[in-house]
Amino acid sequence: MDRLQVLDMISANRQYIKLRSNIAVQNLAMLHKSFGHMEDEECVLALALNSSEAAMLFNSDYARGIAISEQMISRYSHTPYQQLLAAHRSLAGRCYTYMMRYDDALEQLRAAEHIAFGENGESNDDLMGLRIDILQNLAMLNYYSDGDDEQTMTYLHRALELLPEGVQVNRRGVCLMGMANVLGRRGDLAAALDHHQQALALFEEVDNRCNIATVLCNMGSCYGRMGLFDQAQDCLDRALDMRTRLGTYWEISNTYYNLGKLYQARGEHRRAYDTMIIGRDYALVSQHRGLQTLILEELKSMAAALGDQAAAAGHHASFMEIKADIAA
Repeated sequence: MDRLQVLDMISANRQYIKLRSNIAVQNLAMLHKSFGHMEDEECVLALALNSSEAAMLFNSDYARGIAISEQMISRYSHTPYQQLLAAHRSLAGRCYTYMMRYDDALEQLRAAEHIAFGENGESNDDLMGLRIDILQNLAMLNYYSDGDDEQTMTYLHRALELLPEGVQVNRRGVCLMGMANVLGRRGDLAAALDHHQQALALFEEVDNRCNIATVLCNMGSCYGRMGLFDQAQDCLDRALDMRTRLGTYWEISNTYYNLGKLYQARGEHRRAYDTMIIGRDYALVSQHRGLQTLILEELKSMAAALGDQAAAAGHHASFMEIKADIAA
């Protein structure tokens, strides 16, 4: 089998990894067994990218994703296959964002942006997709690190401008969902909900169930904040069902977090606290530092409101331990 056929197989496997198809992991193992010995630089970089992507998407093992990609970045810094190197940097940047290592994330994403947007070759779907992914990851980093909302929107608008109508539907939906999150943080819940609904239609068009679950969770949060509790419950129940079957620990945790916030808004404070505890347990077996600290802060306030000062102190101690770990 020649190298182009191998690269086609690796590329096809990567698309299934992005969709979190269970068969993708089995196929990845088979690709490593069959072609892991190859010394062709492009094949090595491409196969390692699949492994890094799988670690991030299937296991939320951000440390492993970073380790795989940074090994490639170090070993092949002068490779002619700079587009693959930019993809590794973008992925590492996204993983660092989840781990709240924002300076490291920005360093990798800026380097990825410099490579991808400095490409002088003819544009193609892969390069367009890479550029959009980098901009979306920069938007996510800016949003998570409490950067300026206008800058987050600028990244997402730039990404949308790269997309011709009717192509890369899933990426268009991710941009709309990101914009919705910014609008929601600003308090413009009607506009946020509208953007989420547009994203949902796009995700349903391509049957991307992981993103469907994500946008349903976000819609549930919007409905809850609008006081539309029945609609919120429906969206969050659907999201939890899908994420329990398809999602990672942090995604399941995120859904319980939003359910806890819904019950709190309803005045069901004990139920809200107990639900948030479940969210904490899922978060702590993930590497998503941002969600861990968010839930622990919420639990501290909830426990204090319930009159359990010892529990509040325990949650605060856990929060400080994670912050110290991030700073180390």
